[in-house]
Amino acid sequence: MDQATLEQHVTDLASPDPATRDDGAFAALADAISGGNLTTAQRRWLGDRMVERLSHPDAFARSFAPLIFAVLAGSWPAGDGGWPSEWSDAVLAWWPAETDLRGYDGELGWIHAVAHGADAIGTFGLAGLVPADRLLAVIAERLTAHTEFVWHDQEDDRVAGAVCAILLGDPNAGPEPLLDPVADLFAGGEPGPVPAQRPTPCTRSAACMSPSAITCCTRIPVRHRRSRTPRATREPSLPRCSRRHRGSSPPHRKSTQPADLAIGRERRAQRTHRHTACCRRDQYR
Repeated sequence: MDQATLEQHVTDLASPDPATRDDGAFAALADAISGGNLTTAQRRWLGDRMVERLSHPDAFARSFAPLIFAVLAGSWPAGDGGWPSEWSDAVLAWWPAETDLRGYDGELGWIHAVAHGADAIGTFGLAGLVPADRLLAVIAERLTAHTEFVWHDQEDDRVAGAVCAILLGDPNAGPEPLLDPVADLFAGGEPGPVPAQRPTPCTRSAACMSPSAITCCTRIPVRHRRSRTPRATREPSLPRCSRRHRGSSPPHRKSTQPADLAIGRERRAQRTHRHTACCRRDQYR
């Protein structure tokens, strides 16, 4: 890929148009990186631009920088020298401090800063570019950061995937850097409601916005109850007995033969008699 095309894609990666940013620029850059179509100088130039992009004023521009770092880390050639630690340092400093945690926006498309940052951190850990303890500590910092936003676009799945990738990259790593800060937060907490706001109303489709919508990405699905026979019309049932009577289990198969039906009626009468007698004895004990 020539330098002019690379620079254009980097510019488009900060476009507010989701088609230009996601389907166009990011897809082209990811293919070029993973396909080995960038020189060593171009890779390092791209990484330096992504470090600058992490301080962009728009969240949709900031959030796509870690995706580029994830692709770079996942396909970093040995001939390009050591991985620049300042790149991963920039991602680890930006991710837990990011305050715009929107997932999908009706106009801007996917922002997804939490998920994109988790992808980069998981790739760092799987490739062994950053110590596992440091990565897990950053995830704990992101999980315990004070916010009133609720993750509802599968951010938790992406964070869990990052934890798995980190532990796979270092089998000797333990979960203590991740779990200890969370345990300390619970230990020092006080009773009360969880300070979290509900997700904003869905704007993905007109069907979701209609008041008659039964399910929505931000609504709990409504389960329809099956129509049941009114209680007054059902046959009265015997009280449950705590004892198990021998031979009280129903047969596995039902037969329609007259003789079998007669035998079945007799057995049911015997079970009812034993059941009632047992419960009456327990009642007067």
